[in-house]
Amino acid sequence: MLKKLFFSIFLLFSVQLQTFSQIEKPVTWAFSTSKSTANVGDQIDLVFKANIKSGWHLYSMGYDLDPGPKPSEFKFNKSEDYELVGSIKPIGDTKHHDD
Repeated sequence: MLKKLFFSIFLLFSVQLQTFSQIEKPVTWAFSTSKSTANVGDQIDLVFKANIKSGWHLYSMGYDLDPGPKPSEFKFNKSEDYELVGSIKPIGDTKHHDD
């Protein structure tokens, strides 16, 4: 009887752990570069494209909803190989109100 009880409790916890251990990735990223005619010298544009699953949203940079969700953030490691010029500009962003 004790074995059945132990096995039942073990089974219950293992099923519960599997449901909580799944990490959903609603956003996937693609990266590319482009050289526009507006760039001077060796400047290139870095293009980050977010593919977002339906029903999910990213919060735009520059909007601090405190308290609330944190805006998107990009961090670049310092390097002597490049210099950041300008700032990140969202393209095709839309507004969505989330109750």
